[in-house]
Amino acid sequence: MVLRRYWTNACQSCAIKHRCTTAKERRITRWEHEHILEAVQRRLDEHPEKMRQRRETVEHPFGRIKARMGATHFLMKTLPRVASEMALHVLAYNLTRVMAIMGIQPLMTAMRHSRIRNGPCIAPRPQCSSLPLQRFHTTKALS
Repeated sequence: MVLRRYWTNACQSCAIKHRCTTAKERRITRWEHEHILEAVQRRLDEHPEKMRQRRETVEHPFGRIKARMGATHFLMKTLPRVASEMALHVLAYNLTRVMAIMGIQPLMTAMRHSRIRNGPCIAPRPQCSSLPLQRFHTTKALS
């Protein structure tokens, strides 16, 4: 994290020094990307309804996922492993949502048809152990 520190000795002659600081000088520390945070805050102040929309659409899934994870921390270390762990949590959440909305039987039927249409199974099994494993794409829509 790159922090920039500024200070000045001009405070001694400033008319509003008593409202700003009690020290001899005013010290300001800013993060190098703080202007981005200020821009986000400004946009939020201009459109407060956006925060309500975010709470309605994003916060609930993240809260559910966090509760299922144990609400503490990731079990893995390093970014690729944490990303994989998070992807598995999101996949589990999405599957439970699909089961709640569609039901288990339509989901199983869609997965069965997807496997037939897209080639061999994903997991190694005795009948397809000689075939290379395919990468599972989570962005593919179930039909």
